[in-house]
Amino acid sequence: MEVRRKFTIRPKLIEGESLSSYLVRTANLNGITSISEIWQVVKKGTYEVARNYFYKFDLFPTDIVHLKDLSILLNIKANELVVHSFEPIVSFLYPGTFGKMIFGKEIELKHRRFCRSCLKENGAFQLLWQVKEIHMCNKHLTRIESKCHGCGSEQPYSKKVLLEHLNCSVCGELLYKNIGKSSRDYNFINKQLRIYRDWNSLYTLSNFINSNNPKMSQPIHRKIAILLLFLTTPDTGNINYKKHPFFSPSQAKRLLDLVRKKSNDTLRLEFILNTLRKLDIEINSFLCLEVPISFMRRSINKAKNKKIQVVDCKLEWCKSYGTSNKMVDMKFSANKYVPKQNLYHQICVCTDCWVKVGISKEKLKWEYVNISMDLLEKINDSIVKGFSEKEIIQQLEINPDNLYFYMGYIYRFKPFHNNNLNPEERVKEISGSKLIDKFSLLKSFWKRNEQLTLQATKLFGWDVLSTYYYFWHPQVQKYIYLEENLRTTNIKKRKQLKNKLDRVIIHLVENNIEISLKEVAASLDITENTLKYHNLMENINEEKLRNKLNKENEEKAFIFQKINEYINNKKANEGIILVHEVHKFIGVSEKITKKYPEISRFISNSAKESKSEQKLIKKRNLEKIIIQIYKQYGRVDYSLLSEFLGVTKKTLTSSSGVYKGISSLIKSTLADLENDKGCNINNKKNYK
Repeated sequence: MEVRRKFTIRPKLIEGESLSSYLVRTANLNGITSISEIWQVVKKGTYEVARNYFYKFDLFPTDIVHLKDLSILLNIKANELVVHSFEPIVSFLYPGTFGKMIFGKEIELKHRRFCRSCLKENGAFQLLWQVKEIHMCNKHLTRIESKCHGCGSEQPYSKKVLLEHLNCSVCGELLYKNIGKSSRDYNFINKQLRIYRDWNSLYTLSNFINSNNPKMSQPIHRKIAILLLFLTTPDTGNINYKKHPFFSPSQAKRLLDLVRKKSNDTLRLEFILNTLRKLDIEINSFLCLEVPISFMRRSINKAKNKKIQVVDCKLEWCKSYGTSNKMVDMKFSANKYVPKQNLYHQICVCTDCWVKVGISKEKLKWEYVNISMDLLEKINDSIVKGFSEKEIIQQLEINPDNLYFYMGYIYRFKPFHNNNLNPEERVKEISGSKLIDKFSLLKSFWKRNEQLTLQATKLFGWDVLSTYYYFWHPQVQKYIYLEENLRTTNIKKRKQLKNKLDRVIIHLVENNIEISLKEVAASLDITENTLKYHNLMENINEEKLRNKLNKENEEKAFIFQKINEYINNKKANEGIILVHEVHKFIGVSEKITKKYPEISRFISNSAKESKSEQKLIKKRNLEKIIIQIYKQYGRVDYSLLSEFLGVTKKTLTSSSGVYKGISSLIKSTLADLENDKGCNINNKKNYK
């Protein structure tokens, strides 16, 4: 009770001040010199805090004191006291005794750190000054120190006598004497401001989450691991920790083990924050991200042993030569018809040249399936040399239908760069849509060459060459191998899937989740190939583009709003608009504004206009001062101007800078004054 009566002076908590600093400052104002006097009233059980371990009070005060008793003692609500310690972050990220030890590595625990300018202004120690990676005061841009400027002694977290908390513990000199200069290293300043922003955001977010106490669907470190992997992993295939593009193998494995619940490990805060800085992502945005279901599947499930391999197109004359861009795995085609299917593990077709290649079960290598390249070359050479069809059949000893099968391909695709070859007049061009209708009637004969030509002649009057020339039409090939089932048995299923797809896209947009083929497939609990099979990729791509444009428009509108807010504020205070200040105010990097050239131009033009306006403002202010000096002293010279403006004569007479041309300005201003004076005298005479 005696100690409580002594606490009659209770100063206001300063924003960002550490709890230990406030306690010492309050004790100082009330003449209390020993921590033990306070501890007797508020400590928990037999817990004792030696002077050397006073830092624990800033780390986790609720473990040391009865916060309710401390609240009564200081007449401040308990929840307001806690936010002036690291406890919100500790309990959010590192609950438990072991977690506190981990977090303690981020904090300077032995020595008290300070900014001389801040100590001189308010005599309080900021909580974030104890963060090891913070080396600069964000207000004065001066270095954070822990040594006395006089004797060079490191300052302990708490002094022997509380009344001396602003004096050196060794020599007694004031700690805020000889204030240092602000840093001019802009790289250092920007890095430190980012670090301050990270810790402030983490502090605010942790306090909000702890106060609202939401039920988390998963442990925080598991969620962070998933988010870090999501932001750093390319959107292709399963995650391979041995070849991760961003993290080292050990780091990637540690994150994957966390995600897959193989460990209950915790991540160092330094590792988390440094990763986000490399990615240029703010911690507020980071923890609010939603990981798509498709990525969750990729990260939780191990890579399958058997992978579908899509080979590159091997034909040099094909537009897709050397790439797999137009290769389609026939396993997932609508029509499963593939010649000699039982001889191949897998078959792919190129949708540019429509040549199929397969992995031979016997040879275990890729080979051509539907066309023999050797035979194709021989027939092509014979046609170029002018041999008749009969001569080619006799020379190569091939079936006539087989010859026309290859001739139809040669005339259609013109391989080996023989662009001068054209089908004879008997072959007439027919549109792809009409050909598809006709080949739908020939479906029963696609596998049998002789029957196909007979039926085509019977139904449509085509000869053998025309039949195969039409057969190799790209739209017909696509219909036969990829689309046929869509037109018959699966129309109803496609409509049902389309309706589900529309609902999924609406859900993804409402929850701000990226629209992609993988995400849609995961949401529908089907494979991506099922969507391709039902030809729904175009719908997804259209929605993806529309959603992207909407997001960009929203982002641009937000940025413009923030920029205008900054500009209006500057104009109201007659301040100058600086490009780097604009980016700092709106909270986005220059990379984002460069993404939108109109925003960059607007910022640049606003800064240029502001520069011109500032010149006029400075000129008007100088004119007012010149007039004021003249009216007061009857003259204007550099000595008087120097005194009024608080600058040296040398600065005034400089040929560059703010005061360039001041001599001419003085003359013109005085001349205007004399003219005004003369006019007033003449007016008086005329009046008389």
